[in-house]
Amino acid sequence: MAAFLVPFPTPPMTLFANQWLAVIGWGLLLCASSGSATRLLPATAWAVLATVLLLAGAAGVQHRWLDVLLLLLAGAVFAFGLCEDSASPLRALWWALLVAGLLSALIGTLQVLAPQTAGTALVANLLNAGRAAGNLRQTNLLATLLALALAALVVLSTARATGSRVWPLLAAGLLGGCIEFSASRTGILELCLVVAWAVFDRSLPRSARALALAAVLGFIAAVGLQWLAAPAIQGGVPAWDRLGEGGGGTRSRLSIWSDVMVLIGREPWTGVGWGNLSKAWALSEFPARYPVAFDHAHNIVLQLAVELGVPAALACLAVVAAALWRARVALMPAEAVSRAPAHAVALMLLLFALHSMLEYPLWYAFFLLPAAYLLGVFVRLGELARSEAVSTPRASWRPAVQAVGVLTVLGALFTAWDYARVLQVYAPFGRGLRETFEQRVETGRRSVFFGALADYGLVTSAEHPGTVMPAFERPLRYLVNARLLLAYARALDEHGDMEKARYVAARLREFRSPLSKEFFAACEVPEPASATPFQCVAPGKAFTYRDFP
Repeated sequence: MAAFLVPFPTPPMTLFANQWLAVIGWGLLLCASSGSATRLLPATAWAVLATVLLLAGAAGVQHRWLDVLLLLLAGAVFAFGLCEDSASPLRALWWALLVAGLLSALIGTLQVLAPQTAGTALVANLLNAGRAAGNLRQTNLLATLLALALAALVVLSTARATGSRVWPLLAAGLLGGCIEFSASRTGILELCLVVAWAVFDRSLPRSARALALAAVLGFIAAVGLQWLAAPAIQGGVPAWDRLGEGGGGTRSRLSIWSDVMVLIGREPWTGVGWGNLSKAWALSEFPARYPVAFDHAHNIVLQLAVELGVPAALACLAVVAAALWRARVALMPAEAVSRAPAHAVALMLLLFALHSMLEYPLWYAFFLLPAAYLLGVFVRLGELARSEAVSTPRASWRPAVQAVGVLTVLGALFTAWDYARVLQVYAPFGRGLRETFEQRVETGRRSVFFGALADYGLVTSAEHPGTVMPAFERPLRYLVNARLLLAYARALDEHGDMEKARYVAARLREFRSPLSKEFFAACEVPEPASATPFQCVAPGKAFTYRDFP
């Protein structure tokens, strides 16, 4: 639960604390595993595990060590879902999602109806005025959490785990209402999926349809409440208005997808390399490029295709599809009461899939790890449905799973210490308050996993970036934005690499960023007193992103 509720940012990775708590939580859960496999694992499960290992290998080739560890942990959590006999972890996940969703809905409601509470000890600041974002600080992330919480509420009510018929109705209304406050079109689609499941799934009792109605009424009530309170709400954006206007979000995604498709067309077989999307895009020619830097394709299919190549992407998707297809029998057992958990798991996986087609939720540990676990559970339920009876456990996975849990917790503790060295660069505390910026940067650059972030602070703040040229290598392999390109163009010029400096400056001009306005102002002087600045001259040689470190 805590992974969804941390109210304070931890720059430069705003949601680091949220993700760190998710890793700690799942590590502790692995430590508590009973870990017995009821039968030999199917070939599709082994294929999923092998795919995760291959993805981790692809990340390792690009020195993305944190991605390697997260992928390996996701594989371990998937195996945990496959082999865990006890139903307690699944119930715990449902309760965690429900409680975190309800608390986040309260926080989101305060952000919209009482915006003066934002930025306090319990409520995070808003990035989009008038739209609920919870303490995840992103409206679509909040909306997906709320939809997952509503699905968890339905299945827990079905199992009579809630113990009451009144508060679940109020909870469903609150969750539906906050989805409206988020003005997330992704959230509205997710709400429709959960409501459709609750209404049309005949394995669910009538109370499930009552919860669906309560969620819809909560959404409608939020529309009315936002309309009535409009004079007092600064920048309020009702969800219904966003549905009708099309919105800049849709245009931006189309622009991103268009640029990504061009990159795929240039390297369809092997891709640009894991984690290299931002560099490949920023250092390639796009005269009409999307002007805001990005490092994710906002669509998991395109993401895999552009970084791994089309064949590898299709292979990864085929493996997951085969595992889901084999496990589909879990949705059709003879006893209606046993269908609800499997249907709930399948619905949650569908919510993750929907969001992944529009953004990148699985790049956050607090969504990646639950998704991996639910996939493992679904495959396991499918294998149990194929068996005539539950067999005696053949092998105990408990020592291996618990060992992974211990390593996860220890690794998370090291990662927190490692990240603290970079945090000192951007938000100094303790000893960092007594050190100079240069001292803090030098300490941050020694970080094992996050040194590139300290390098970014160094190169973008240097008066003469050419003097720190080697420090550009790691930032260029992460998020390449206008500020970094500006510093890099100046550094190349100072080093005398004029053609590359002009090429980078030309790419910077395509960003149309206010940060570079002064940089290009010299090009508007009719007759410069001295030699024409390098940024004003078109590059005489073509480069690709592979020509840069």
